[in-house]
Amino acid sequence: MDCECRAVKLDGLVVRDDVALIECTGDELCVSEWAGSAPAEPKRKILVEVDIETGDVEPLHEEYDPDLLAWVTAEVDGELLDRLHERWRIGKGWPGRSRISRQLDLRGWAPGALLGFDEVFEAERHDRLVIGDAMYWVDTYLCPVPNCGSCGNADVVFSTVSTKEAGDVGSVQLALRLGAAEVVSQRPEPGQEAQLLELWERFSRRHVVGQYLARRQARMQMAWPALERALPTTAAVRTSLRSAAVH
Repeated sequence: MDCECRAVKLDGLVVRDDVALIECTGDELCVSEWAGSAPAEPKRKILVEVDIETGDVEPLHEEYDPDLLAWVTAEVDGELLDRLHERWRIGKGWPGRSRISRQLDLRGWAPGALLGFDEVFEAERHDRLVIGDAMYWVDTYLCPVPNCGSCGNADVVFSTVSTKEAGDVGSVQLALRLGAAEVVSQRPEPGQEAQLLELWERFSRRHVVGQYLARRQARMQMAWPALERALPTTAAVRTSLRSAAVH
């Protein structure tokens, strides 16, 4: 449980489409053939380690099937990384999904402004993007107010791993509409235009952005009762929740 690694091991086996049964017993995968089926082909296997933040895939055997490695690498996207993160947490004895932070600090925030997803949920999976020798964090900012009539904006912010300062590289503002995301503006820091564009392209390849942000916003809005209780001026904002989001 105290191990700080951010990796999971995936053990894969290629099976034919016409096998009779596939079942997992403990840590073994059993494949049953139909009686009279063609002789089984030599088994193609692969054992890899996946970094649940960067999505990097590394083979764990010196001799491996390069075609299988290429296929596994191509299948690793944001949705799979989130599911692997849940399994990683369960393996450590924690709930699969991280819970609402027990130390919500909403001083300086009021309904109408966007709120960071990681300010609401503790120990959530972080996206980490790698370009050359440099690594970058990705943070998402959304509206947590349910049934917000004019809400629809989101921000995706990129920052360097070494400093973790939001806005260190820049941000992309999006309009969310029915599970789709439209880029409204890109706001790079001075001299970071090319870097922000590259980071956004990599983030877009990892995620179906509109669906990803919509799922995160739904979780934040389900957490709204806890956020409302944590607001330092709760009584003053109760009457304006439905019309407060003007971004």
